[in-house]
Amino acid sequence: MNIRKGSIRQNEYRIMTKDGGIVWILSSSRPKYEKGHFAGLHGTVADITNLKRTEEELKRAQRELEIKSRNLEETNTALRVLLEHQDTEKKIAERNIVTSLQNLVTPYLDKIEAETTDDRLKTFADIIKTNLAEITRSFTEKLPGRYMKLTPAEIQVTDLIRSNKTTKEIAAILYVSEATVFFHRRSIRKKLGISNKKTNLRTFLQTLEND
Repeated sequence: MNIRKGSIRQNEYRIMTKDGGIVWILSSSRPKYEKGHFAGLHGTVADITNLKRTEEELKRAQRELEIKSRNLEETNTALRVLLEHQDTEKKIAERNIVTSLQNLVTPYLDKIEAETTDDRLKTFADIIKTNLAEITRSFTEKLPGRYMKLTPAEIQVTDLIRSNKTTKEIAAILYVSEATVFFHRRSIRKKLGISNKKTNLRTFLQTLEND
């Protein structure tokens, strides 16, 4: 038997009791020598069942904590994405209001003022334009000047480009063809004065937003 003199060996193992239960045992032993010759083992045996149960409970609690932590992280990520989406939708709505008024209402008010000889109609048109400007003032103050040239559809595309969406992703989100998105991108670059420049559109839009 190859046992080093004075060495202690420990072993953990399970045994079944008379009633069918399982008990964990820790045994510690060291060799016993007489006159330089191995004469047996001297050791102790301890019941560590409760210790093992505590270890298992701690491991189980740690696993559950890790799962809850992952779930919380996923929930936080989903909430952050939702808030960002809501913020984008709000900006799009505000810009759509402004551009819709500029494209669909203001030109006709200008036409009334230019073509009518009725001073009362001119006054009413001017009042309407003033009131509309006041209503949308809080929106327009947030918009870079060059955004005012964009149509509602182009504003939607710019927001999605700023969010690092690809042409394919934008087409899917807006339910349009990729060719339509390309058309909007060219129009946006032209209106922003970068159509003939090697300028990344997303970077340029982010720069405008931070101005």
